[in-house]
Amino acid sequence: MMQKRFDDNINPLLSEISEATSNGVALSVSGGSDSIALLHLTSNWAKSRKIRLVVFSVNHNLRPESSEEIEFVRMTASGLGHEFYELSWDNGGNKVAIQERARDARYSMISEKCHEFGINTLLTAHHLDDMLETYLMRKNKKSSILGLSYSNSFFYNNTQVIRPLSSFLKSELIDYLNSLNIKWLEDSSNLLDVYERNRIRMEISNLPGEKKSEFIVEMKAINKKANALNERLISTIAEAVSINNFGFAIIDIVKIRDECLDIQIHVINYVLTIISGKDHLPRFRSTKQIIHKLKTMQKIDNSLHGCLLKQIKGKLLVLREQQEIQLTQIKLDRPNTYWDNRFIIECSKSEYSVGKLTLLEYIQKRDRFDLSELSLIVDNSHKLILFTLPVIKSLEKIVAIPHISYYDETELEGALKVTFRPHFISRFTHFL
Repeated sequence: MMQKRFDDNINPLLSEISEATSNGVALSVSGGSDSIALLHLTSNWAKSRKIRLVVFSVNHNLRPESSEEIEFVRMTASGLGHEFYELSWDNGGNKVAIQERARDARYSMISEKCHEFGINTLLTAHHLDDMLETYLMRKNKKSSILGLSYSNSFFYNNTQVIRPLSSFLKSELIDYLNSLNIKWLEDSSNLLDVYERNRIRMEISNLPGEKKSEFIVEMKAINKKANALNERLISTIAEAVSINNFGFAIIDIVKIRDECLDIQIHVINYVLTIISGKDHLPRFRSTKQIIHKLKTMQKIDNSLHGCLLKQIKGKLLVLREQQEIQLTQIKLDRPNTYWDNRFIIECSKSEYSVGKLTLLEYIQKRDRFDLSELSLIVDNSHKLILFTLPVIKSLEKIVAIPHISYYDETELEGALKVTFRPHFISRFTHFL
């Protein structure tokens, strides 16, 4: 019965993208009951369909027993006949926002490994109790309807993350493991009340069953409203937002000015995240000034979330902030190199590196730059955008800026391909 419910949950989610399992499916597993239940359920599902299953476990190096838990997962995965890979994270001695940073590091490292193995689907063990915890945490912070919603499937670093246990209660997963005499390990840090999520979890565990059920019904009702609103959000983004391969966006102010607050917030936050190359959305308190200017028809000229926002003739230009781009050059010593978390550079010449344009380099080379195409799109902001584009260099000398078809060495013209593909991207992103 449990296996059938799991299969019924995962199959529709995987069918949303073509050839989702062609190179296998990845699994994020710790030693806890949720993860171990996911591992066994997914193992049965994958074996019945002859699908490769790759198990990842991240050692966050925060607790003495972490190594023991990793070894437990290794033995469990190997015993079930699946590949296992351990990943290790170093927090650098910084304990600030440790849970959030550990989560980001976990997703980042696993998604990078997925890219390496050609896997585009990652399963995680989030269940209904986890969803309720997140809902109550966001509710306490007075999040918007869309902010309160949850999804069984989303994209991180161009990897689809699926939560096939989202309709299961934790108690159901424990009952499943006990019925099969399957062991798991408890994470002692889950009992510490220094973390907000742990405190919410303890509050939920002390709720009468009837009250907990009421919260779940409330959460699902909000999510239903959010899904309807999300359809409007997708439509608004399609109508009002253009993402350009030069790595900037243009928002039609008129088309979003009359939308509800939820839509305005998420359109702006979505665009800021795409253009900045970050993998997380800005908080509402960061965008409320932009929303206020939209409402009161004030001119917008702001810096936010690693971006510049400039109002030009009824349009809002959103471009990467130059100061946020690292000066360090990256060697092009792999087939695909990510630059500034926004551009993928495909280059067959390993002797080159990629970096940003400096003011001195611009002064020396500007007579040879053709910015006519760019100026037609963004009026007088074309120079600002030039400084946000990847520049190919050899021994500190500029040899190519592919976006403006500048090549100092003709052999590079056919050896370079640059694509704007930020880490945070969605299926409804569209390009000019």
